[in-house]
Order: sequence, then structure tokens, then C-alpha cells
Amino acid sequence: MRAAKWSSLNCVIGPSTASEVDSIEVNSIEVDSAEVNRDAELLEFRSTVRRVLERHAASSAADSPQTPAGGYDPQLWKLLTHQVGVAGLAVPERFGGSGFGYLECHLVLEELGRAVLASPFLASAVLATQALLLAGDSAAGDSAAGDSAAGNTAAAELLPDLAAGTRTAALVWGTGDPLTATRTEAGWLINGRMRHVLDGARADLLLAFAEPGPEPGPALFLLDVTHPGLQRDLLPSMDQSLHLAEVRCRAVPARRLSSSDAPRLDHQQPARPVLSRLADLAATAITAEQVGGARRCLEFTVEYTKTRVQFGRPIGSFQAIKHRLADLLVLVESAQSASQAAARAWADDAEDASVLASLAKSYSSEAYRAVTAETLQLHGGIGFTWEHQAHRYFKHAHATSALFGTPTHHRHLLATHLGLPTPNPAPNPA
Repeated sequence: MRAAKWSSLNCVIGPSTASEVDSIEVNSIEVDSAEVNRDAELLEFRSTVRRVLERHAASSAADSPQTPAGGYDPQLWKLLTHQVGVAGLAVPERFGGSGFGYLECHLVLEELGRAVLASPFLASAVLATQALLLAGDSAAGDSAAGDSAAGNTAAAELLPDLAAGTRTAALVWGTGDPLTATRTEAGWLINGRMRHVLDGARADLLLAFAEPGPEPGPALFLLDVTHPGLQRDLLPSMDQSLHLAEVRCRAVPARRLSSSDAPRLDHQQPARPVLSRLADLAATAITAEQVGGARRCLEFTVEYTKTRVQFGRPIGSFQAIKHRLADLLVLVESAQSASQAAARAWADDAEDASVLASLAKSYSSEAYRAVTAETLQLHGGIGFTWEHQAHRYFKHAHATSALFGTPTHHRHLLATHLGLPTPNPAPNPA
């Protein structure tokens, strides 16, 4: 692969005389030209998504009268899926997708977090899609070991519609009673209750991990959403851009899509590989929304301090305000670095993906909460009103902080990964 040669000039600051030329050091830096082009493409893709969202942000906001309760703007979703193709970014071309990867999805999530828009993208295009792909890779289905037809057939059947955005899916996992699967002559029946299921009340398809009887580890199932034993209730939430549901199953027929996610024998890998990867993905993905929201808060707060006049001058000219804004910039930049590192690690299936996911989730959650709190304070009275957008980010920050594991939970996980002592077991994630 060809590499472009760039030069950096490191100069000693001093009088600009000819003798100072000797103090200039030229270093040759090898830059992967393919990587440069890749980054340029990602930036262009980000700007495209941002323009679409900004154009439709007002009518698609979660608290807009045009957005139904517990729903999202179907016109915006159609635009994002049909014209931009966001739903099929991580879906292989053989299943009707674009054949890209998770990094593109991460950029979309940042832009959705920046706009704080309700969307099925995270639940359907990221989590459910990856669950199907991972299950297909490891599936044995209902057949003997080594037969992966069930998982691959499910991917070929379900992913084209998900990639096109004509149907959405949700992954039934969260807190509550573990789902159990019982095999009968008629097929598999699912029982149990799960709370805090992202988009569980509105998705067209429900994928669930359930324990299949005596087999070790859960397997992935496709639930029959038309069965009367399946009940889906939207849970109340202060953050109207995040729709969580309680899903109750009473002898719900289901189709098995994967083998059991059984523990490995070497004990060096996660005991439940597919679930572990999905947990890392969920934690990583939500940090993208947090970073996008935090950066947007910083942007409009800086703009406000330039126009808000007090004592005859803009408040942004006061040194104390400058320092507070500088602290927020450090938080945002650090959170974005952690989030992007976790995204690349997950996309590359790196060994430290779990460590980076927990680090990013813990730091980004607290950074987003701190940025939104300062946003309210620096805006003064207007920041606390419903008419201003600051409250939407503040609510989103606290809701996403608890989703897929609190910062405390992830710090316990991080300590465990690093072999550090922890005073108490890690609390259950929300």
C-alpha cells in the first residue's frame, strides 16, 4: 500500500535571521494515503448526515407535536434510509446492505446525539443487526453442532428489510427476569419479563436472548410479535428521545436463530462471547450519542456567551467564563477520543475492546452530564425553560448515563479487566 510522505517543520521561536535556519528540523512522516482518503470520506459522510438532520430537526424533535408519543418521525427515517442509506451501513452487501462497518454507524450516532432526535437507528441498525450477524457466525440453530444454516438463513431473511429501513427490530435484553425457552412438540416457547428494552414497544421485529432449557448459555430467538402472550408497554421517561419498554412473554412462540452462547473452556475469553461483544457494542454506541450531544451543547453555549451582555460587555469575555468553557472543551475532546478508540477497537475485534468500551462509557457519561449542567448554568434563567433546547440535552445526558450500565458499573468492570481489587461487585446495568 502506497504511503504519502509529509514533512513537519519544528522551528525554534526566535529572531527571523538566516542563522536561525539551522534550528529548523525537518522530519519525514509516513502517512497511509488510503487512511487519509478513508478519513476524508468519513468526514464527508458525517457532513451529509448532519445537513439532513439539521434540515428536519425542528419537525422531528422528540417533543415536537408532529412526533407521536413513543415514536419517531417516519418521514425523516425514510429520508435517512432511502437517500442516505444509514440502516444498511453495517450490513454486508450479500444481505442487501452497503457493506461498510461500525465506524460509519458511530458517526451517524454522533450526529443523532447532536440533534437529540428519536430514531430506531441504535436499536435496529446497530444492536439488532449486529446480533443477527454475530448469531449467524456462531449459529448451530436447531440442528446438530456445526450446522450454521439457521443463523445464516435468518440473516438472509431479515437483514434485507432492516437494511432498507422498511422494518425495524429491537433486541430484548435489559433488566428483569431472565427469559427462558422451553422446547415443545410445536416449537420453542419463551417466558419471562424484560425492562428497559430500547425501542421494544414500537419495533416490527423482536429478537431475544433466552436460556434454552438445560443447555448452557442463552440463544437468540425471533419472537412472534402477533401472539397475545406478548405484551409491550412503553415506560415513562423524562428523555423523550429515548424510548424504553417493558416486554413480557407468556408462552410466546419463537424461532431459534443461534446455538447457545456457552462458556469457553480456556476461561481467558468472555464466558458468553456473543453477549459480551453486544454489551461492548451497546456501551460504545451510546457514547457516540453522548459525545455528539456534549459537543453541540458546548457550541451553542459558546455562541450564547458571545451575545449575552452583562456590565456592558459579552459575558464570554470574562476570564472566569473562559476558564469554564475551556474545561468543557477538555471534557468533550477527551470523551470523543475515548469513544472513537472504543469504536475502532470493536470494529477491529481487538483484545482490549471490552476495556475501552467500559472506559469510554464511564468517562463519556460523566462528561456529558457535566457539560449539560454547565450549559444550564451559563445560560442563566433561559436555560431552565422548556422553550430552550438545553433541557433536552440535560435529560438525554442523565438517561444515557444509566443506559447499558452506569459509570460505576463500568468502572467495576474496568477494574476487573485490569486485575484491580474492587470493594463491591459491579451493580447490575440499567
